Amino acid sequence: MNQNPNELLAVQITKELLRLKLIDPAAEKKFTQAIGQGTLRESDWKLYLEEEVNKQNTPTDEAK
Repeated sequence: MNQNPNELLAVQITKELLRLKLIDPAAEKKFTQAIGQGTLRESDWKLYLEEEVNKQNTPTDEAK
């Protein structure tokens, strides 16, 4: 399957956000598709990123 430039860029962006642990790996496919198709709104970005960042900043039992 040939990907258009938008889809290729979406894959690169998603991989980098995953590497930085800024999005949940479970959301990878949906996130990449939305970016590649140009349907990811600002509010969607915020949901994806804030959800993962909030998970990382939640204290665990060990940190208490």
